[in-house]
Order: sequence, then C-alpha cells, then structure tokens
Amino acid sequence: MDIEAGKTLTNEEVIRELLELLKKNAMKEQANNVFEICSYVDGLEKKIDSMKEELTNMQNQIKEMQEDTLVNNAKKALSEAQERLNVRCEQIKSQVSEVKAQVKSTAKSIVEEAKEKGRAALYRVSEFLGIKKRLLDIRENVRGAIKTTDKDIAKTALLAKGFRETGQTAANAFRTFADKPEVDYSQKEQKHPITKAVLVR
Repeated sequence: MDIEAGKTLTNEEVIRELLELLKKNAMKEQANNVFEICSYVDGLEKKIDSMKEELTNMQNQIKEMQEDTLVNNAKKALSEAQERLNVRCEQIKSQVSEVKAQVKSTAKSIVEEAKEKGRAALYRVSEFLGIKKRLLDIRENVRGAIKTTDKDIAKTALLAKGFRETGQTAANAFRTFADKPEVDYSQKEQKHPITKAVLVR
C-alpha cells in the first residue's frame, strides 16, 4: 500500500488547509461539518479493513469444519454467504474510495478558488452536503447487507451449534460496520436465533 492511499482524510494537507480557512473566516459550523464527513470516511475505511479480516477468518473457520453430510450442507451455505459478503464488502470499499476522492478534489478546488477570489469561494462548502448524502446511502447499503447476513446465518445456525460461532463472526463484522450492537447467537440457542437481529433497525 502506498503511503498516499493509507492516509486518513483528516490528515490530508488540503483538508487541513480548508478547515484553517473556514475557521479564520468565522465559519466554524461549516468547518465542523467538513471535519465530521472526513472522520466518517476514515472510520468507514477502518471498518472495511476489519470486516475483510473477519471474512478471511470466517473462510478459514469454514475450511476447518469436520466432514459429514449435515456439515457439508451448512458449509456450502456458509461459503456462499461468505462470498456474497465479500462481494458486498468490495462494493462498499470502492464506494468509500470514490467518496474519499470526491472530498479531496472538492476541498482542493475550494481552497484554490478561495486563494484567488477570497471568502466568497468558501460558501461552496455547501457542496459537502451532497457528499454527506452519498455516505448515508453507503450506510444504507451496509444495513441491507446486515439483513441478508442475518437470514443466511439463521439458516445455517439452525443446523448445528458449531456454525453459530462462524456465523456470528460474519454478522458481527457487519454490525460493527453499521455501529450496531453485536449479537450473541449462542445465548439464543433455544429460540429462533435471528428474529430479533433482523428487527434491529
């Protein structure tokens, strides 16, 4: 990974410059908004990384399952769920990258214009509202993924106790991503393990 790609938005020079200009011009609320958006993108990037790790762990857990007919059926279902999650994760990752690039280019053009034309250019920070909307859409995408994951895991968790752990790994990866409480399926062994989880909005 090159240094540039690994840089958090809040540490980008152009973002710092924009925040500085906004504060100097008594536009504290706008500065806070821009900072909040950048922090959110940074947070999402971090969560995507840990989610990718969880999915790799899940893949390894699936590989280690003992062989028997019941297990093989569940293994197949879990593998498919894991692949779907992986695809969803990659989609979210590229959306976040696009938003990150958009934040940087918007900040850059505002800073450059402000140097030429002065304070008036800073009112263009309202463009960040559109970016915020894109971030909320990404969050919805993650919520959709949580519902699908819960359904997939419900099917396999009912088959055998050993899968709860693997299923839980995947479900909780998405939950942390959308700032939701984690679920402990082992506590819900006697009941249908999922209904509550699906109802969590």
